[in-house]
Amino acid sequence: LTLTAEHGVLTLGSVTGLSFVQGDGTSDALITVSGTLSDLDAALDGLVFKPDANHAGAAQLSITLNDNGASGSGGAQQAQAIVPINVLPQNDGPQIA
Repeated sequence: LTLTAEHGVLTLGSVTGLSFVQGDGTSDALITVSGTLSDLDAALDGLVFKPDANHAGAAQLSITLNDNGASGSGGAQQAQAIVPINVLPQNDGPQIA
């Protein structure tokens, strides 16, 4: 499973049972991980996207899942999806220097 955040970072809902290739599941723009289907489901349940500081507008989450040939016939199967995210502007309060 590969997750890529554009204009932000991702934190997984759980990291139990996962093997990380890239990232550690906390505040990462890119996460590449493997695990059982139930462990991957748990990781995606509660997934949090945090936008970059002062970013407002379009962002996205790219998801790529590859079974590495572990199920069915015909070798490795892959699915990909892009989830658009609309980041609303935040009113930053004044700061005293």
